[in-house]
Amino acid sequence: MKHMVLAVIGLALTGCATKVAGLKQSDTFTFPAVVGGKMAIGGVTSATANLDEGKRSSYATLLRNSILEERKEFNVEPVGTVINGTGANYARLMEEYRTTGSLSDQSLGLLREKLPRTRYVAFARLENDDVLNDRSETQQTDKKGRPIEGSGKVIAKSERNVTAAIVVYDLKENNAAWTGSVTKSLTNTQQYNRLQELGVVQLVKAIKGDGDASMDQKYPFPAAPETHKVLAKVFEGFGENLPKAD
Repeated sequence: MKHMVLAVIGLALTGCATKVAGLKQSDTFTFPAVVGGKMAIGGVTSATANLDEGKRSSYATLLRNSILEERKEFNVEPVGTVINGTGANYARLMEEYRTTGSLSDQSLGLLREKLPRTRYVAFARLENDDVLNDRSETQQTDKKGRPIEGSGKVIAKSERNVTAAIVVYDLKENNAAWTGSVTKSLTNTQQYNRLQELGVVQLVKAIKGDGDASMDQKYPFPAAPETHKVLAKVFEGFGENLPKAD
């Protein structure tokens, strides 16, 4: 291989402050109310992909841990509490939430009946999970603005964007206490020395029409960040926006 890998810059987080799109929060969804009432994780699903049992369980645990990391005072039960409480009805509840993004009054009534000691139930649905690839080139120049031979660099990037819609139901008030969507992105970057090719070589490639195709071989994109890692940032952003102590 004629080119040399110069550096790998992994998992660069784009953006700092967490913003919630379409945020709606009930006046009764306060810090004292959440501390005084038990919350449970209802589950995590996806509007764009079929999640296997392992991913559903892993993502639900991730949601719970993210809430507790941001709000240690909250009492948050794992998803198993809702699964065991609703029994055979759980699959139907999650399918309803997956297809519509919400739960009916009938479903909320079932949760209230089966979980008498739980006031809040949190659900999340992945709305978007996309990977974008991009390349850029840089080259140093001398004091006269002339390119310095051998200084060219190619930067290959793979960015994963994940959006999740999250809702917290208040079983006591029979409404959605908190709703909104959070988006986060992580990027893996790999940098290469730019191959210096003779004009005749470039001409032959242009004639053959394989100049662009060779870019993937010479400067391959790095693997995109895993969905799990980006989703962790999404859930952390959700936790940041939960009610705080005065």
